[in-house]
Amino acid sequence: MRLAHLSLVMCLMSAPAIFAQDNGDLRGSFPFNETIHVVQQAAVNGACGTSLSGPVSSSIINDTGIWTFDGRGHMSVEDHGIEITQNPPTDASQVVGEAALCKGTYQVLDRRTVDLRYQCSLDNYVSYFQVHSIGSITPTNILVTVANNPDGSPAVTPYIYAGVTVGCSYVVENTVVSRTSLDLW
Repeated sequence: MRLAHLSLVMCLMSAPAIFAQDNGDLRGSFPFNETIHVVQQAAVNGACGTSLSGPVSSSIINDTGIWTFDGRGHMSVEDHGIEITQNPPTDASQVVGEAALCKGTYQVLDRRTVDLRYQCSLDNYVSYFQVHSIGSITPTNILVTVANNPDGSPAVTPYIYAGVTVGCSYVVENTVVSRTSLDLW
């Protein structure tokens, strides 16, 4: 009987720690690798519609770097990689190095899901694209993909330059953020 009572007391004492972990104690800096496929076109009158139509161009970006979570809902990303333009067919001169910085917020929805909203820039936020992605949390990593619209169609991601929307894109993101220590989660 004493052992059962002690177990119940220990369980009740640890409940706040478990609850806190469920509600967003995501913190630390973790390596990642990703492939992003971007299908884009110019904005019309400084705005994006709900879908793309007509001629588009596309590129693939392969990156590695560090995702950092502060444990209070703010995140940042530093990445380095290459961009390959596909449409028209890639010429060697179109393969360029890139280094982006991203910053934004996150909210842990449950032990398996994190909602991420951030802006990424190649030029210290003179221009940037806005991202809304969802991360699936596993014991060893976070698998991140851009969130689709509620009806399953791809969301349009705006590209902003000097405060004006100049481009509209579908972004397909395949990012793996490695969890290097369970103690930080």
